[in-house]
Amino acid sequence: MRIIKTVMTISLLILASTAINSHATDYSSEQKAAMAKEFADLFMAFKVSIFKLQGHINDPEIGDKGLTGAKMVEHAKKEYRELTGKDFVLSSNPDLLSAQLDLFQATNSIMQKMAPVINRKGLGFKGFITAIFVRMVAREFSSRSSRWNFKFTAPNDLLRSQANAADSWESLVFSDKFRQANWQAEENYSEHTATGYRWMMPIYHTSVCLSCHGGPKGSRDITGAIKEGTKLGDLAGAFSIVFSDLKTP
Repeated sequence: MRIIKTVMTISLLILASTAINSHATDYSSEQKAAMAKEFADLFMAFKVSIFKLQGHINDPEIGDKGLTGAKMVEHAKKEYRELTGKDFVLSSNPDLLSAQLDLFQATNSIMQKMAPVINRKGLGFKGFITAIFVRMVAREFSSRSSRWNFKFTAPNDLLRSQANAADSWESLVFSDKFRQANWQAEENYSEHTATGYRWMMPIYHTSVCLSCHGGPKGSRDITGAIKEGTKLGDLAGAFSIVFSDLKTP
């Protein structure tokens, strides 16, 4: 019964998202910034969730971990509450709602794809770390959404994977904005460009990041990557969103 309910829920989300994607609306810069921040908060909740679930994912004694797309949404809603101080609700704004539903669907797709790895009993470290989850969901989401694209990116000297490389606009935002001494840590940056409305939110290293990115510099983290010797509060990268002004036919 639970499986049937989950399938029906995902099916309804797909139908709703398809209908919503036929809608087009013009928004002010302030409205777009608010939508981008709301979406970023939701995705950050998913990102924190997958990080906190690493112990469960890598437990060799458990086979089926029960980490379906629906379960990930439950976890994300809890983290969203912790992050924002409010309960998550689906937006009444059609374009933001479409993005929320596309994110749920993308997460469900990735969790289904990775289930054989996650549920492999007898295997400890699965390699399904936060960065991999973020990259896979971002790609899946962008393939589904007709108006939104997003990714996590970083300056070249902080980059671990070329798949997350900054484009020319993002590189300028890093050098001219986020890396300036007078830039406020909580301040985002947005601009209208030829590709649409672009929005970036700087991400700074917290204590949970340092197990992979901290010291000692030059040593190896759990994935085998070289640690950068990062310190608490150092720039880690940014959450980058493109919100196109016109929908793709």
